[in-house]
Amino acid sequence: MDISMKFLIPAMTFAWLALSSLACDDGAQEHHPSRIAPLGFELVVDASQASALSVAASDLVQAWVTIKGLDPSDEAIRTSLEYAVAPELVVVKVEPDALGELGEQGFSISALDFGRGRAGLEVRAATDTGAAYGLYDIAAELGVRYFHPKDTFFPSNPALTLPTTHYDGTAQKPNFALRGFHHHTQHPIPMSDFLLRPEGDGFRDEVSRELRWLLRNRQNALSFQLLKGVDMATWLPYIASISEEARGLGIQLGVVTSFADQQQNNYKLIDDERPEDEQIRERLELLTQGGFSFITLQLGTSEFTKPTDLQALQWIETASATLADHHPDVELNIWIHTTCSLKADDGSYYYHLPQRSNSSVGAWVHTVMFHNLEDPAPVYDCDNFVQQQDFLREESGRRALSYFPETAWWLGFDNNLPLSLPITGTSRAHDIQDLLPDYDVSGHITFTTGREWNYWQYDHYLTRATWDRSISWEDYLQWIEPMYGVDGDSVYTLLQGWTEQQVKDFFKEAPLIYFTLAGELPQDEVGERAGILARRPKRSYRSVLEMDDTTFAAWQTDELQRLRDMRATYAALLDQFPATAAGASSQSTGLMKEVRVVSQVYVRRLEQAIELYEAVVEARTWAVEQQNPTPDLAVRERAQVAANLHLEAARAISAAVEVELRDMEANYRYPVELLARMKPESLTSYPYGYLEQTSTAYFWHRRDDQLESFLARVFDESNDTWLSEPDLLFYTNASSTRLTAPDDPVAGSVIVSFVPQLLFGLLDYDAAAGTMSLLVAQDFNENFLPDEGLSEIRVDGALDGLGGWSGDVGVFSLTVRDTSEVLLGTLDVQNAHFTLELVVDGALPSDLGKGTLSGQVPSAGLLAIILAVPGIDVEGATNLLKQIYEVPVEDPLPELLEVAFLFSFKRAEP
Repeated sequence: MDISMKFLIPAMTFAWLALSSLACDDGAQEHHPSRIAPLGFELVVDASQASALSVAASDLVQAWVTIKGLDPSDEAIRTSLEYAVAPELVVVKVEPDALGELGEQGFSISALDFGRGRAGLEVRAATDTGAAYGLYDIAAELGVRYFHPKDTFFPSNPALTLPTTHYDGTAQKPNFALRGFHHHTQHPIPMSDFLLRPEGDGFRDEVSRELRWLLRNRQNALSFQLLKGVDMATWLPYIASISEEARGLGIQLGVVTSFADQQQNNYKLIDDERPEDEQIRERLELLTQGGFSFITLQLGTSEFTKPTDLQALQWIETASATLADHHPDVELNIWIHTTCSLKADDGSYYYHLPQRSNSSVGAWVHTVMFHNLEDPAPVYDCDNFVQQQDFLREESGRRALSYFPETAWWLGFDNNLPLSLPITGTSRAHDIQDLLPDYDVSGHITFTTGREWNYWQYDHYLTRATWDRSISWEDYLQWIEPMYGVDGDSVYTLLQGWTEQQVKDFFKEAPLIYFTLAGELPQDEVGERAGILARRPKRSYRSVLEMDDTTFAAWQTDELQRLRDMRATYAALLDQFPATAAGASSQSTGLMKEVRVVSQVYVRRLEQAIELYEAVVEARTWAVEQQNPTPDLAVRERAQVAANLHLEAARAISAAVEVELRDMEANYRYPVELLARMKPESLTSYPYGYLEQTSTAYFWHRRDDQLESFLARVFDESNDTWLSEPDLLFYTNASSTRLTAPDDPVAGSVIVSFVPQLLFGLLDYDAAAGTMSLLVAQDFNENFLPDEGLSEIRVDGALDGLGGWSGDVGVFSLTVRDTSEVLLGTLDVQNAHFTLELVVDGALPSDLGKGTLSGQVPSAGLLAIILAVPGIDVEGATNLLKQIYEVPVEDPLPELLEVAFLFSFKRAEP
């Protein structure tokens, strides 16, 4: 039984007692002056059944009883101070006239003597919600930590008394008026099931649990991403009931969706051939039936693509007018994303376009991963996110601003590898304490995507820091020490030391080194080839192999040695951490294990990276030896043996980690079937739980498998050869290629990235006959020979007498690989037409000018390659291609799509 279920029955008992006491009249037994108070404590409050204050009152009594080890059946909630007899009291006064003093969410707490041997605390507030926040402040002072929706820590202290010396009547108000979390339900996290699938057994109860957790931590906003697979007929009543419950607890429920974003099964306001403004109005009207307090909209067609600026601004204006005219109580926000390479028509940041919208439109200013608004952030084509500070500065006082950072990004980057990243806590603290006070920012919404593997700490910390920005990450680590029993100081020492070292590694000295640890997916390696970097993949093995000697020596000294030094530093921190929990409760033991294992996994990831790159170092000795006219085969044998030993060591690390990761599943707080198994019923574009790839150690074995394939290509005897030796040989590659049709920058970068090194061989030039043949071959391993199994094609063509040549072939096939050399598919250019500009010196060509390739590619083949990347569905990919090729959304995608490439060449010197 998890800890929250353990206390569910007493919580229900207290809720019933609260209602019973509220229902009594003045003659009821509870009001009799002779009544005794067996708990030694009473709470005097008058609250309605459904209010936040009623829940908080029950929770505070539960906290008192649990901490002191008392009988939970005894009554403790009273409606009148006159009849309260316990020596220790908490008296709640809700005074609407105090609104100017305390605001809607504030409170004050004073230590008072209530007479007749009664003393304790008085909580004053202008609203029930403010009073509830005051009661939870007292619970925190008693030692309660509501650290996870499924897990609460109650200390044991039979001698507990009220913390009267802590309070002096000072008004307490939150630093951010809006505080809460956006569960990014485009990822297959538990809330993607709980919030979007009304049919799920127990899912509604889990949403209630999340709402109570938010209240207990004085948060007042819950957001999530809407997906296109929801059945509106059954879902809207479901979410409306959640909205109603949230309002009763002082929580605003909001939804995030998009105008036209194609990614990850997103719900779109614009989704058919009708006029765009009509669709926006209709679907917004539909969404308002969910009872939402706010709606936040994404502005791109994907993170890296966009509509025209005029379209985007018209969309915002239509949405703003629709809500203002018909639903003025629903706030509209635009998600201000981070992609630095996506530009508006005037060259400014596209995602800053909402600055040109009317000031009633709010903005959620985003940063990603563990990065902050100031330090290096080499992701999303950025160096840092200072441009988001520019937005805050320019829009302060003009529109409602909320800061929208992340505590996890998922997708192998952090929490499903998993990596211990307490740098996240100090990064969030830096924004809140040092940067945001300079701007008029009224909200802090945290993008969260899973809380296992200690990631609950970062969310839980933010519940504290968004109320009181003076609370640092270090303060928080000290505050949660009691949860870990006698080893609490060890947890603090480990995580604080880990934090400081990560700040040094990833912010101060070597920001790019992080990508050596993070996992990557095929889309990252495709994106690297295309120059579209949401996050970088690791340094490819081949890039190390092909370094010149100077670059290689610098890489060994800097990057590889840094990995070794990092491994030693983090391992030394971990060595000081207890191997087992000393005399702790089962809860503390589980929490200690979570810290220990995720830290061990981090060290093992460093060890694996070192072994993998040591293998590449060995392979490079053979690659260098092969440059000699007569390579020494003994060097090859020694290098191959040494490289394979490192590969075996890496595989052993991965296998051991997989065992550790599986073992931790018993500690997961939600059902493992939702978290870590295949989940085809998911409405996300991922048919598995967000920790499924954790259970299989996917991001570990994948790197090992890539190295094995790489070593095979390095050491195996090459069978690359020409069927016909060309008379002259030239080559081109992606950096010397431009896509001229379609004329779209994103399509150009992506499709051109598929182009490997291509060899253009000239054969049988005959000026008199006006003929020449072209041999075209792919050369992925760049040895100036056609790749094995992909022999050259011969294109017979004609000279035009003016230095030009052209020829045709039925199909030219491009083999598409990512940067890890994994085959993604084949792009067939049908009706391929080649042209060349020849530089003729005497009787024979001596050089090539420009060249072209044009033809048609099957749309199905292009879609297949795009769909090899997880997270992109058929509809989204199809619509992106329609946008690129300017195909009306209501029309089918043509079977064949025109493409044209323009090449520049260099003379090959094999």
